[in-house]
Formats: sequence, structure tokens, C-alpha cells
Amino acid sequence: MCIGFASRYAFRETRERFSQTYKAVEKKENDRVCLDIRVARISRTSNTYLQNLIYVIFISSQPGKKT
Repeated sequence: MCIGFASRYAFRETRERFSQTYKAVEKKENDRVCLDIRVARISRTSNTYLQNLIYVIFISSQPGKKT
């Protein structure tokens, strides 16, 4: 699963903090794919930026909320 791979290498500390996010995203195939693509593109960025972006992606991918 791509999320597990990305979390291990791109944001190890962040994985614990966003474990609930991963659980929720893993239940939704479309959101998971979207997250995987964006994580792959920004894997070289700083950890703080990555944390903020993952949070924004998760919030914006909720049903009924559009940005």
C-alpha cells in the first residue's frame, strides 16, 4: 500500500500524529490515491510543510466540502 511506504520514508514522525487521518483515508480509495500522488510529488519538502499539506488534503477531501 502506497500510504504505508510514503509515510515510512517521507514523514516518519508525522505518521503517528496523523494516524487517524491514515485510517480514515484508507477507507476511501479515491482519497487514498489522491493522497499518494501528492505525497510522492512533495516528498522532498520540509516535514512541517508536509504536515500542514497532509492536513489540508484530508480536510478538503471530506465529502460535502469543496475548496
